[in-house]
Amino acid sequence: MCSCQHSVPESSAALVAAQEQLLAIRRKLNIEPGAHTNPTVDAESEAIGRSWLLHNGQRELQRRRRGLTGLKSTRAEPTVALNWIPQEALPKVSEKTPADNNAATVAVYPSLLLATLKQDQAAVGRVYLLLRHLDAAGRGWLPVEEIRERLTRKGSPLKVMGWRRLRQIFNQGEDIFWERDAQGRLWLRSAAKIALKLDCHRFKGNRVDLPIKTLLGGIGTVRAHFYACFHSGRSSENPISRETLESMTGLSPRTQREYDRLAQVKRQQNIALGPRYNKITAEEQSWQRGRAVFTFVDSQGKQGRKNREYIAWRLPNSYQAPHPKRSKGRQKKINQQLVSLVKNGVQGNDHVEVDKLFWTNGAAAGKAYSRDQELDAYWPRGSAQRRPGAIWYVMVGKEK
Repeated sequence: MCSCQHSVPESSAALVAAQEQLLAIRRKLNIEPGAHTNPTVDAESEAIGRSWLLHNGQRELQRRRRGLTGLKSTRAEPTVALNWIPQEALPKVSEKTPADNNAATVAVYPSLLLATLKQDQAAVGRVYLLLRHLDAAGRGWLPVEEIRERLTRKGSPLKVMGWRRLRQIFNQGEDIFWERDAQGRLWLRSAAKIALKLDCHRFKGNRVDLPIKTLLGGIGTVRAHFYACFHSGRSSENPISRETLESMTGLSPRTQREYDRLAQVKRQQNIALGPRYNKITAEEQSWQRGRAVFTFVDSQGKQGRKNREYIAWRLPNSYQAPHPKRSKGRQKKINQQLVSLVKNGVQGNDHVEVDKLFWTNGAAAGKAYSRDQELDAYWPRGSAQRRPGAIWYVMVGKEK
């Protein structure tokens, strides 16, 4: 009869080593075989609930026991490092923003921002610009869940509002700034389509770089920078009246002054120097220009004889805004698209041409005056820009 003492395979060296390692870990943690609780376990182990070193050793032992069954070779397998950590214990790593918010900017069209102000859509326009900033790949769409995570999660660098308010913004901007589909994606509309919806039929001036950090403040600050972008994108620093700005932006002169303060827009006073003073001419100019007319005394003799008197009047201010100017980008193509969209849709009636009164030099002003002598033609004295006050020469238009 054959002896059966050799029917059970002997334990391999690897199995014995794993068992010894498991026993050593148990002894180190004061765990007795078969015990369910151990009052001597320290507070840290109690808080953890179980030792991941012990867990790792048990898994390795079970794996080797299963591997011994049916093996033809007892070759030792490489020892694995006991550093397993459960996935749920790993810290959550938030996605990186496209750039540092303190230095990041988004290119904007000032005409489009003015349209959002005039249509009271500044809150929606802010979210639209943030979404353009997030869409670094230029796909034209973003998942709604990602938008929610980036703009509403506590601790997010781009958090600007709560989820409830963001849902309201989604509804308010639907079919103007974006569209949502059944797959939970939000598709951003082009600048031309948004401009048409906001009754803006032409883009003017240059694009400007709007800092992302200005979009993360209060809505009053956001509106102030939308307004200031118009001054930043102008091709010149010619005077512009508060009344003209009010018709373009829908903002009262008082609100404009407050936005100048919030956005750090610098104002420059301008004075027009007219003909030499005499009583008849002074009465005519006072009748045409009202309280803006005053008598200017040339105490330094820069216009002629020293202390000679001239008729002068105050012009609108010039403005210098802090945003860097950029190229016009696709502005020409966008304007062509707007012309096509307007022709295929409803013609607007708010596009009014404004007569140009301010010129860069006397020659240009003289040519303009020769074409239409009913309009005043102004040009600055020397490098009149970027001073506390600037003096402008004028060819006075003939009374209509």
